[in-house]
Amino acid sequence: MNWAVGWLSSHFSQPIDHSSVAEKVGMSTASYYRRFREIVGSTPSQFVRNLRLTEAKRLMIDEQLEAAQACHRVGYDSPTYFSREFRNLFGESASKHVKRIAVEMQ
Repeated sequence: MNWAVGWLSSHFSQPIDHSSVAEKVGMSTASYYRRFREIVGSTPSQFVRNLRLTEAKRLMIDEQLEAAQACHRVGYDSPTYFSREFRNLFGESASKHVKRIAVEMQ
């Protein structure tokens, strides 16, 4: 499973076919999802989503990218979907979150 976590961490901004990852680690897709969740504490899809959103947040803070730019850079096709996912993970819109973090860092 370490290989899968490492591979997903390195390729999170690309489209990911989890059945192919499961095949590479020698498991059925169902076994891969179950084992991944046992070890990591989230499904592979949730893990990738969190990586993407955390990296987008970093890009918006460190590189001052707009949310739409960051969303595309981390692998989202839809800014609307990205915004919804960002709010679900961080509890507020990307712009509010980044502004709040910037104020806290001062």
